[in-house]
Parts: sequence; structure tokens; C-alpha cells
Amino acid sequence: MPRLQCITQTQKRVFGPATFAISLLLSCLAFSSSANAFDMPHQEVRIGLLAHNKGPIASETEDGPDINIAYHQRFAKVDWGSTIVGFFGHGGAVVNLADGTSYIYAGINSMNAFGDSNWYFELGGGFAVHDGDLEKKSEDRREMGSRVLFRFETSIGYQFENEMSLSFFFDHISNGSILNDDDNKGLDTWGLRWGWVF
Repeated sequence: MPRLQCITQTQKRVFGPATFAISLLLSCLAFSSSANAFDMPHQEVRIGLLAHNKGPIASETEDGPDINIAYHQRFAKVDWGSTIVGFFGHGGAVVNLADGTSYIYAGINSMNAFGDSNWYFELGGGFAVHDGDLEKKSEDRREMGSRVLFRFETSIGYQFENEMSLSFFFDHISNGSILNDDDNKGLDTWGLRWGWVF
């Protein structure tokens, strides 16, 4: 069909898996029971399966799935009427399973509840340290420019009654052309994360 011919291979690789991940998230939530008001967690451990370097910012020099494990610890909570916002310190690792760049990270994030529902939105940032190349050495590896990189993350998720959560997660690491002007090839990862709240 003419419309389908206008879609590039890159768009298929990026938006096809993204559509599947979002559909899976919504399907899981469709089978969940009715929930109580959102309970801001004190701590949470999350494990995820991510697509490596498939996002809108970075290109697809590297490939393969990533495993993500993260720990979040709340240090503050603010109630503004029906709006609840929690502030967390977090740390974690993203491990590539196809000989691509892996990294560890730490930072802070906010968790914003949507009214009385169990849906939430997160936004955060910090720093990451990776094991990839600093300069261009191979067509199969990214050149990251500096060992320490800035990191941005966001997610939208749902907290179940059994103190577990499921979220669609995206993060980006790069040096922002600040730590190195010549090489600024960032990495995008995104996917689903399962959390244990306590």
C-alpha cells in the first residue's frame, strides 16, 4: 500500500516495538482489579527488559536487548490537594546482552500521581558511567565522548493493589556536547519494567 511504503525501516524498528510495549502495558492493566487510592512507595526495586539504542534521539549503531535493574528510595513527599509528588534517589544498571555499551547510573526523580488513580508519571536525571568507546573505533559501537555522561529518564506506570507496579520506561545518556564537543553519540533505551513496592 502507498501509505506503508512511506514508512522507513528505522521507523518500523522504533515504532513497531514501542507500539507493542505500550499495548502490552495497557493489556495487563485491563485485567487488573479496581484499585484503591495511589500509595506513594517508600522504596521500590525494578527489573526491566529494554530495547537498546532504539529511541528518537540516538541512532541505531548498537543493537540487542538490555536488562535493567534499579533501586528507588523516597526522601520527600509533598501533598498539593489531590496531587501527590514523591522525590526519590535512585541507582541502577543497564546491561546490554549483545556486546553493546552497558552503564551504571545514579540520580534523583519525581513520582507524580494522577489524582486518585493508581497511574503515575516520573521524571528524573543524573549521571551515568559506561563501558563503551570514547572515540570511533568500530562501526558496531557508539563513540560516547566521555566516560561520565548526563542521564535523563521518564516513565508512565501503574501501581497494583498487591504492591507491584508496571511501567513503560525511557532513558537517554549523552555528554550534551559539554563534556566533549567532538563526540556526543548518546544512547536511548526504552521498555517495560516490573517493580516491587515496599
